[in-house]
Amino acid sequence: SRGLGDVYKRQVLSAFSAGQYANAKAAIDDLIATAEKAITDSKSAFEEAMQQAQSAYQNDDYDRARLAIDNAQMLDNSSQQAQALASQIERIPQITDLKEAIRVAKVENNASKELSLINQLLDIAPDRHAMQERADTLRSQLAETQFSRLINQAYRAIENRQATEAKKALTAAEKMYPSRSVVTDIKKQLAALESQLRFETHSEKAFAAEKSDDWNTVKQQLELALKEKPADKMISDKFAYAERIVSLSQTLKRLLATPYRLANPQNKTAADIALIQSQSYTQKSPTLAKMRAQLESTLSLIHISEPTRPRLI
Repeated sequence: SRGLGDVYKRQVLSAFSAGQYANAKAAIDDLIATAEKAITDSKSAFEEAMQQAQSAYQNDDYDRARLAIDNAQMLDNSSQQAQALASQIERIPQITDLKEAIRVAKVENNASKELSLINQLLDIAPDRHAMQERADTLRSQLAETQFSRLINQAYRAIENRQATEAKKALTAAEKMYPSRSVVTDIKKQLAALESQLRFETHSEKAFAAEKSDDWNTVKQQLELALKEKPADKMISDKFAYAERIVSLSQTLKRLLATPYRLANPQNKTAADIALIQSQSYTQKSPTLAKMRAQLESTLSLIHISEPTRPRLI
């Protein structure tokens, strides 16, 4: 086309020299048309070469893609689009290796490894939409597998009465799918287990305190146990028993703190009543039995020391 352009240039100059202005104008018009056609043809060739390069790149055909992009860059060496595609084409060997590794991982049914390899591929070729869709599918599958594993862990821990382990698994599962009905079910079962464990702990502490004759602790622990199981009759009865021993112990302790006041008839009556009321509880509380014995002894001494009043005739 360059040679043809030179011919048109000579024709134009010759026509101007001969004063043939009409011929010169016609020659100029032909020259412009030829130039425009050359530009159009070049653009068309560039676009076709780019399409061929892009197609070959998508098919991981390195040789054909390299040939096409070289042709495109010869037609337009300033195109940033062509430069970017050329860089992508150079990654084809790496992409091919990753795709083979991905295929093997899929055959091995190793979803975690497959997803990791796909992510590596997408880092260098984010335009691979099929791989992106596969990655989304794998992430969903792995999440479901992980969720199921956590749910099973939680149920097993509840069966084994391991509340801490169950709560840990439940918390992780709830972060993944908080609205799943199975999460709600495990929450209920875990709450029931934790309540039962608290009930047992308070009951055990109460029974241990009873053996130590620490009835204040017995009362406190049984009260906490009743918060977990208000309808438990045995614990309720035991709490009432402990409450009675604590109350009687406080009464006897108060009476013994001021023995000189027991000479007062009203106080002596209160002491007699306390002795009667505490009698049936002394077998369960050595401390209460000891205070009761002390009170009886104190009352006896006061009775002996009372002066004999003269009888009225």
